[in-house]
Amino acid sequence: MTDQATLDAAEIAFRQWSAPSNGALKPGSEAHKVAFCRMLLETHNPYKPAVIEWPKLDEAALQRLTGLPIWNIAVQTEGKAKVRAQTYADMMTDPLLRQAVTLDGFEEGRHKEVLSKLVASYGIALDPEPEYKRPRHPEWAW
Repeated sequence: MTDQATLDAAEIAFRQWSAPSNGALKPGSEAHKVAFCRMLLETHNPYKPAVIEWPKLDEAALQRLTGLPIWNIAVQTEGKAKVRAQTYADMMTDPLLRQAVTLDGFEEGRHKEVLSKLVASYGIALDPEPEYKRPRHPEWAW
């Protein structure tokens, strides 16, 4: 389990992060790439979805939550995003960019895990998940 001090530090880093250089960043420049990668890597929060304590809901709130027709789409969207990001990361040769996009793929998978734990906690049945196929054009898919 991730300790609270680590989670608190991650929250502060997320809220106070700024690019390593002042001024405008030219899109596509080396400085832009470094800022993008550092933002992803330095603001990562290491929370564990498996230990989230979902609140007990009253009957009306539970009915509203379980009645939403979005849960299959939400879980599957995150599953697709994970595969798309990881496929793109796998083709990268730049080590910093690859590290950042790999972390993005991990994060998309963690979103899927959070949603899966939420629906299980509240007894929401999901359809069987499809196979998440690697995209033919990873850069465009990402």
